[in-house]
Amino acid sequence: MLKTLEKLGLTEKEARVYLANLELGPTKIQDIAKKSKIKRTTVYVILDSLMQKGLISFYQSKKTKKFVAEEPYKLSLLLKEKQDALKQTMPQFEALIKKGKVERPEVRFYQGKDGCLTILEETLEKPNSEILYMGSIDDIYKIITKDYDYAHYIPARLAKKIKFKALLFQDEGSLKLKTDEKKYLREIKFLPKAYFFPSSIFIFQDKIALISSEKELVGIVIKSPDFAKMEEQKFKLLWGKLSQNIQK
Repeated sequence: MLKTLEKLGLTEKEARVYLANLELGPTKIQDIAKKSKIKRTTVYVILDSLMQKGLISFYQSKKTKKFVAEEPYKLSLLLKEKQDALKQTMPQFEALIKKGKVERPEVRFYQGKDGCLTILEETLEKPNSEILYMGSIDDIYKIITKDYDYAHYIPARLAKKIKFKALLFQDEGSLKLKTDEKKYLREIKFLPKAYFFPSSIFIFQDKIALISSEKELVGIVIKSPDFAKMEEQKFKLLWGKLSQNIQK
C-alpha cells in the first residue's frame, strides 16, 4: 500500500500518516504520530500537506482536534486530477519538443534492380523541383534500362515539371540526352573521362541517392538536409568549372 500511494505522488511519510489515520479512524495527532512512527512536530506538517491534497480532514471534538482520513476512493480522484493537469499542459510539452527537435539523418538500403527503380521513383515525388545527377548514363541503363527512362521516367518527370541537371561521362546515352535540352527540361555538362566511376548519385529534395554499378547492384538513400546541401554545393562547384562542350 505504501508503494501504491508513493506512485500516486505521496511521499513515504505522507503515505504512512494517511494509512495510520485510515486505520485508526477519527483520532488525535499524537495517536497518528505513534502509529506512523513519525515525530509529532513532523506529523503536523504532513497532515497540512494531506489536507491540501484532499485526503485528510478534521473536526473539533470538545477541546481536541481530531483528524479523519478520507475514503480510499478519493485516491482515484487524486489520480484523475494529475491526469487532467497533464492533459491540459500536454500541448505545451509537445511545443517544447517540436521547438528543440533535431531531425536525425535517415538512411535506407535497397538491393537489386527493383530497389534501384524504387529510388528512381522517389526522385519524382516532388513536382516543380530539380534533380541533380552525376554518373554514367550507359552504366545506369544496365540497371534501369533505356526503355524505362524514355517510356516512363522522362515523361513522368516532364509531367511534374521537374528539371534535370546532370554531370555525365560522355557516352552514347549521354550524347543522346544532350540533344533538345530545353524541350526536356534538362541541362548537361560532361565530366573528364580520366575521373570515370561506375556508380551514380542523385541529389533531390533533401535527399541523396547512391546507386552502385551493375556488379554490386545496391542503392542507398540518405535523407538529410545538411548532407543534401553539401552534395548540392559540390555539384554546383563542379558545374561552374566545366564547359558544355562535347569532348573530342
